[in-house]
Amino acid sequence: MSSAACFKGEIPLQVGLNKIVFSFDGAEDYVLEVKRNEPEDKSTDIAKARATAEEEFEASRWARQNKDMYRYYRNLFFAYGTCIDVAEDYVEIGLYDSARERLDYVLKGLPSEAAVKQDAADLGHLVDGEKADANKILTEVAFFTHNPELLKKATLTWLPLYRKSTEKNLPDIGTWYYEQQAEEYAKQINRYIVIGGSSGGVSELLAKYAECRRKTGFYDPKYDLHDFKYPGGPGE
Repeated sequence: MSSAACFKGEIPLQVGLNKIVFSFDGAEDYVLEVKRNEPEDKSTDIAKARATAEEEFEASRWARQNKDMYRYYRNLFFAYGTCIDVAEDYVEIGLYDSARERLDYVLKGLPSEAAVKQDAADLGHLVDGEKADANKILTEVAFFTHNPELLKKATLTWLPLYRKSTEKNLPDIGTWYYEQQAEEYAKQINRYIVIGGSSGGVSELLAKYAECRRKTGFYDPKYDLHDFKYPGGPGE
């Protein structure tokens, strides 16, 4: 980076001692050592949650065999929600592969909203809810495993789904909500840049960020976009 550049964003630290090297044009590299402490033990919580999820899956199978489709979907969504909670615990203790496995399991198993509405109309919205929650945690997995494409895909899934749900249930939502969404997009954009995302991917995410900023009524591309530092970007 140039001597005039500044850095803004998070760095995906692993448990233990991390060495971060800052390179400057015409100057000696600067090495920063940062320690990330061991996380708390969550093995008991995870074991209980996995057992609960299996009980709910078994209950959903029983309900389906007995043609009680409302109970089938209710138990199924509860089980998938518990799987997402387990994935979140895995992320907290640094078991990112295990978290990804749980989340992929949920996303592949979720039924379509149309199928749910045929037998349990008032549960149909839970499809998007579970999908959004799973993708939100996938952004954490992607960040800490340096997977920019997964981070972009997950971000462009969960934030629009949350917005869709919020606008449907709160049609008179204030501009503060879009400011919150813009802040979340900004966070994920900076994360995406840090782990090596492409300029094209940054542009995709910036388009969503700009859309939210426009909704607030306070959007100035010269100011808003200059804050993001990436090759070829306005703030380079």
